[in-house]
Amino acid sequence: MAIKSAVNIANGVQVSTTIGAIATIDSTKSRFQIGQASIINSGSVIRVVQIYVLQAGDAIANNFKTSVDLNLAAGETYLLYELIGMSIDAGGSIQAVVDAGTDVAIFINGTEFDK
Repeated sequence: MAIKSAVNIANGVQVSTTIGAIATIDSTKSRFQIGQASIINSGSVIRVVQIYVLQAGDAIANNFKTSVDLNLAAGETYLLYELIGMSIDAGGSIQAVVDAGTDVAIFINGTEFDK
């Protein structure tokens, strides 16, 4: 099993107003462990953001998902301590949605474990 650290799976990915995948863990990997994660609101108004960590086969409606709800102030950078250390299996994903605008971006990196 090969281990690769400092893998960037989301480098300023814009969070959409429609729920969508920020990153999906490739099926050739065993898992991905989040080492650092942050989100930035570069706009001039508060934004409401929801972030979901889903394992393979999970859905947003599933009660077993992990979710983070945030109110990001204008110009705020928030370190997502809630996600750091989480492990996502192959086929799992990180998804997010913002209430409005195009000014919220997310950054995530960590360690990738090959099968």
